[in-house]
This record gives sequence, structure tokens and C-alpha cells, in this order.
Amino acid sequence: VEPPIWLIPIGNRILFISPYIDFQTVIETIAVFVLMILGVVGLALINMGSKLTYDPKYASLLISIGSALFLASFLVLQYFVALKMNWI
Repeated sequence: VEPPIWLIPIGNRILFISPYIDFQTVIETIAVFVLMILGVVGLALINMGSKLTYDPKYASLLISIGSALFLASFLVLQYFVALKMNWI
């Protein structure tokens, strides 16, 4: 069993995201976990905002913040996938 990889030194650069699909660094694992949690929090905020009927201003604020969190986490996760698949 090998110890976990934190960083990947390539030439003069240090990569936090592995360009190979067969393994993953520890920092990449933590970043994906945090992004998934932010996406779930965004969905929970959207759900809470859709259930509020007595304060439409607060409900629209919750829905917009939840949508922004979910969209941002989704786009960053897609960027990570594109990096790992060598699309960019």
C-alpha cells in the first residue's frame, strides 16, 4: 500500500488535480467533497425558498442564493472532470 498523494510535481509546476483519471490526490478529494456539500446546501436552500409563502422577498433571496451555489459547484466540478479527461 502506497501513502496518499497530496501534490503532483511535474517539471517546475505543482498540480493539485491529477491529470490522470486512474488516481486522485488528497487535496482533490477534499475539494470535490466541499463542492458536493455546497451543491447540496444550494439544493436545500432552493427547497426551503420554494416552501415559503409568507415572505416572497426572503423566498426569492433563498432561491437565488441556492441557485448560485448549486450552479457554481456544478460548473467547478465539470471543470475538474474536463481537467482529468484532458479536454482542456
